[in-house]
Amino acid sequence: MSPIRGPLSTIFAVTVMLILLVSIFGCGNDDDLSTPEVGFGTIEINMPTETVGATWHLYGPGDSFQHGGTDVVLHDMPSGQYTIIWTAVKEWTHPMPAKRTLAANATLILHGEYLDKAPGSNFVLIDGADFIMGSEDGARRFRVFRDTTITDPDRGDIDTTVIDTFFIPAEISRDRDEARRRVQITYAHYIGKTEITNQEFVELGNWAIENGHATTTASSMLDALDGSTAELINFDFAETPIDVQEGVLRLKKPEDASRPLIEVTWFGAASYCDWLSLQESPTRAYDHSDWTIVGPGYRLPTEAEWENACRAGTGTAFSSGEIETGGCNEPVLDGAGWFCGNAGGSSHDIGTKAANPWGLFDMHGNVWEWCNDFYARYEVPDIPLDPESEDPENPVPLMFYEDEDLIPDEDPFGPPEGELRVIRSGRWLLASSMCRSAGRMMGTPQYRGFHIGFRVAYPEIATP
Repeated sequence: MSPIRGPLSTIFAVTVMLILLVSIFGCGNDDDLSTPEVGFGTIEINMPTETVGATWHLYGPGDSFQHGGTDVVLHDMPSGQYTIIWTAVKEWTHPMPAKRTLAANATLILHGEYLDKAPGSNFVLIDGADFIMGSEDGARRFRVFRDTTITDPDRGDIDTTVIDTFFIPAEISRDRDEARRRVQITYAHYIGKTEITNQEFVELGNWAIENGHATTTASSMLDALDGSTAELINFDFAETPIDVQEGVLRLKKPEDASRPLIEVTWFGAASYCDWLSLQESPTRAYDHSDWTIVGPGYRLPTEAEWENACRAGTGTAFSSGEIETGGCNEPVLDGAGWFCGNAGGSSHDIGTKAANPWGLFDMHGNVWEWCNDFYARYEVPDIPLDPESEDPENPVPLMFYEDEDLIPDEDPFGPPEGELRVIRSGRWLLASSMCRSAGRMMGTPQYRGFHIGFRVAYPEIATP
């Protein structure tokens, strides 16, 4: 049999020849296959000149991490990408995290520029309120008076009134523990504009450790006030955005600095509030031996405070409008919160959706938020009695009544005791039905999850 001839045999012969030439002489052009130069350089960090109390966290190649609060020159630093995070300072706006690349045999100079900001700019002042908590159950009626005129042959025109009666439909996806009730909040208070971020917890948590208010192990951060050793946050879960290195909290990934904190227990959220108070005075809100409120400091919002702030004067399912589907297709929620319809499977940096009418962000979705209250079903309010009943000793309930006729629950703080704490807001993974203003959830105070964070409240006018 004769050998194969033609295009295929020619291509095969040429390919073999090229392989032999490359193996003997090499590629001949190292620049085309070059990799970034690996070496060492110098990083110079210059502190702001006017800002007292500023510190920095530096994240670099190979999971390296350093922190400090003074000018420093770091020699023999591996070349590559670095992220510097400047920590928060009271009454100053701190610089955004910055990514910079250190080249081999070069010097990288890092400097943060802090800007003045108005006191209290992280909080919204909310006046007292008289509002309806909960949601419609479909059993309530209202009536509309419609004036009409009829003509009688003998008496002429006669004015009459027609009463049209309508049932108010139940709110889509309503749960049975959302009984409507009238609530009055008689005091002004502050609510945090945003959920507490990973970086905020790292900074204040390190302050708490340095001052003996908390301790760390390889896997947990633990309370150290009033004899408590409650777990505040656990580092072992893959989703936990924070870990500890030589007793210092740090971010696992610096790009998570502005995302809301997760995997925090109710104890961790309440402790954070007390650390804020302790930075300013000896007084704090919580007694950590039984977690009762004993002082006027920063604390978690009550459920009534939270829902009032979320509603922001509205009566619809969302502060941005009425619910339409209860699922992942909810156009009215797209611009107001992160949920399964737009989150893409993760939480997002705080404040990236529109604020509600009172200037608060992420009240619908992103992450669940711990509240101060123990959980219980609301008591169904009594229907007002008819003051014009024919039998004053046995009055009958009014067939029609206004919300103003309900007896208000003044400054509710929830049940005096319980096993579960209230969680509000909904989260990025859930349908819009779980992100409603009236939506409720609960968890044991020891519980922590990849979807639960918190925001801070203050019970009276303060200068945060």
